[in-house]
Amino acid sequence: VYYYSSLWDISTYHSVEWCCQKMRESVKAMREWFPNKIFFLGAWPMSAWRRPQFLKSSAALSLQDTYNECARQIVSDFDIEFYDMMNMGKAMGMQECKDGVHFYMQESRGFSAVLLHNLCVLKEKERAG
Repeated sequence: VYYYSSLWDISTYHSVEWCCQKMRESVKAMREWFPNKIFFLGAWPMSAWRRPQFLKSSAALSLQDTYNECARQIVSDFDIEFYDMMNMGKAMGMQECKDGVHFYMQESRGFSAVLLHNLCVLKEKERAG
């Protein structure tokens, strides 16, 4: 499971173009080191977006959209599956997966085991449904 540093963090000090170039280099290196299955996670809204008491602006989603578009183009070159965490809410299982990822990202950066479990559950629900 691969989660690249968020565009929000990186674009604070560098341009979006620089971020996408670095992402491509990183994904290429990951593919060389790990030839097996890789799941690449898209970005999702920051915690404030999901809290009802916070004001929300559609502009707050532009960074995630940019990150996801950049990531989609890059991973397609390396035969890596992209999980769009912004637009997964079609099925209840997908929403559960997204909520679980969001919760564990707040708690710790070491969330890969939980995420992988959630993605496996998601795949099982897709096959069954």
